[in-house]
Amino acid sequence: VEKEIASSRRAFILGIPTAISFGIVSVGNQYGSMFELMDSETISQSIARSPGQVESYAKIMAELAHTIHSITVEENEFPSIKERLLKYVDGGLSLEDEELAKKCTQMIENLPSCNTLLHGDFHTGNVFLQKGEPLLIDMDRISHGHAIGEISDLYYFYVILGEENPSVIEKFMGFSYETAKKFFEYFLKYYLATENKAKINEVKEKASILCYVRLINKLHKKGTPTEPEKKQIGQHIEKITSLLEKYDTLEF
Repeated sequence: VEKEIASSRRAFILGIPTAISFGIVSVGNQYGSMFELMDSETISQSIARSPGQVESYAKIMAELAHTIHSITVEENEFPSIKERLLKYVDGGLSLEDEELAKKCTQMIENLPSCNTLLHGDFHTGNVFLQKGEPLLIDMDRISHGHAIGEISDLYYFYVILGEENPSVIEKFMGFSYETAKKFFEYFLKYYLATENKAKINEVKEKASILCYVRLINKLHKKGTPTEPEKKQIGQHIEKITSLLEKYDTLEF
């Protein structure tokens, strides 16, 4: 909790629009951070209420992502995104296919060591609209590094998690899987400032490499994979293998 409050305050100073933290509160043996009261709704709630306006909300999120990613920080101020991505590899793929894990590890380690600020948990459920202005919450996973880390998180939240079971995203986001996929397409269009389908598809495929690595890690975190889960892992490995035949870098 202390870490989240410290990160939130530092993020506010750096120029990220975020709720103001007032300190720590306790309820029984549980602790939490207390923030200013926001008389508003999240962008997820706004999309759920008006799915026809998903493009305008995706544009707001893309602009907010640019605001975050335009900020540079000191190298040791926040963790590198590479640390989290490498943990995904070590926690799952390395247990399934050592050679493939080495290739993914190398691609992650070869990402430029840039000091770009990343939110680390960037999605519409963590952004409130207050008087038309976006405010970010949940700052405990702030990091620095290449933006593909943030893009892969978004692709994971809005597209990849729903491939096996669309209801997972529908419960998480509060709107349909089809709307979620539209949101991500619009987000990339505005974030990349292009309608070039080849470029957009390249970024999606590079992001998906990290997403499938993350899914394998998720399945292993639950314990020894069941037979159906082993089948899913095999499918994820096939997709990663196919993509690595096409790309040798995660940069875009």
